[in-house]
Amino acid sequence: MNYKKIHMIGIGGSSMSGIAEIAAAKGIIVTGSDMAETYYVTKLLDKGFNILVGHHPEMIDNSIDLVVYSAAIAEDDLERVKAKELNIPQMERAEFLGLITKNYNNVICIAGTHGKSTTSGMITKCFVDSEKDPTVQIGATSFEIGGNSKVGKSDIFILEACEYHDSYLHFNPKFAVILNVDADHLEYFGSLENVKKSFSNFCNLVPEDGYIFINKDDNNSSHITDLSKGKVITFSLSSQSNYHAVNVSYDDNGHPSFDVLYNGSIITHINLSVTGEHNLYDALATVAVCNTYGLDLNVVSDSLKGYRGVHRRFEFLGLSKNGAMIYDDYAHHPTEIATTLYSVNQVKHNKTWALHQPFTYTRTKDHLEEFANVLSGFDNIVLTDIYAGREKDIYNIKTADLVEKIKPLNPNVYHFSDTDELIKFVKEHLEKDDIICSIGCGPVDKISQKLVDKPACNY
Repeated sequence: MNYKKIHMIGIGGSSMSGIAEIAAAKGIIVTGSDMAETYYVTKLLDKGFNILVGHHPEMIDNSIDLVVYSAAIAEDDLERVKAKELNIPQMERAEFLGLITKNYNNVICIAGTHGKSTTSGMITKCFVDSEKDPTVQIGATSFEIGGNSKVGKSDIFILEACEYHDSYLHFNPKFAVILNVDADHLEYFGSLENVKKSFSNFCNLVPEDGYIFINKDDNNSSHITDLSKGKVITFSLSSQSNYHAVNVSYDDNGHPSFDVLYNGSIITHINLSVTGEHNLYDALATVAVCNTYGLDLNVVSDSLKGYRGVHRRFEFLGLSKNGAMIYDDYAHHPTEIATTLYSVNQVKHNKTWALHQPFTYTRTKDHLEEFANVLSGFDNIVLTDIYAGREKDIYNIKTADLVEKIKPLNPNVYHFSDTDELIKFVKEHLEKDDIICSIGCGPVDKISQKLVDKPACNY
């Protein structure tokens, strides 16, 4: 890349902030703006980045070679308008990230509707512990690298590859992991069949000397590699595959352990310190990637045992004043919430509480019945208003519609538009050994944090 100075609109996003650090490490001057002083904005400011909060077209001048913007930034954004007036080239985040991947010979892309951040974190820990010094870009804060990105000196780039708006089609994967394929982002794709076609197009990016790792237990992934040039490697729990988990067991905390059967022979034993069957798939995919790359499986086994998860993935926040356990999870799709419910039920508890913030009008409308069915599995359900994210309120859907779907299945459902009233209600009704989990990829975690009296860091 020949850019000397770039300006990033929406720099406080989890992906954008990581890209900013990688670009700066390559000698590019990076400025940016965001509508809020997010955690990532604060982190970048502490590192000396020039960032302003709000709309700041005055930051756009002829010294800038390129303006990079996130998918949420509209064409009429004041800074984009100013860039257009000055004839400064503009590029969407994923396209710019794709240019960065061309600088690496071994790009490991982790894709799938669910589990990308966790698996990216697992693979990252294994490669870091194996002293491979990768560059990393994850869509969540990884405890292992102390953030969502890492700038390494090797030719390895570990990258969480999101399908939204076909973003990952800009990347250059040598290794591609497909964890699962599900009906999501239907406001863009329109149908599950189009989602499958997108993942198929992504697999087709892998060259002949590359590898595609496919979850054989996932029916929606069964034909997406039919036209691919790369070598297909499968992993599974319930069916025969190249990498098969056998002798699976769980300890009292719900932490799984298993042997990995590779082409008929056991090659390693894995003990995890995170909860849930979904983490079995993530760990199995990790072993497959690491073994294919040639990492020492003893190191991989130790790394996975020490893996602590990523921020906002069934993360224990602490205890309430009356001794209820408070967790937070990023789940925002019915399949993901089902996984969260499974994890909740693995923890010894009194009653379960879901504190759910529906994310986007389109997703809520497209999966209304599914959301109702899975949320009704909690003993109590507390709902906020829909968090719009990038959308406008034009879809004739409200949280009240979700409440009406849940009530026949579980009458213990409550809706609050006022956060203070919600917090007051929950504090009054939580009991000792209850477990409450905030659920959603919006700022619902800010609510659950206000319920904490004894933070997890005190244990």
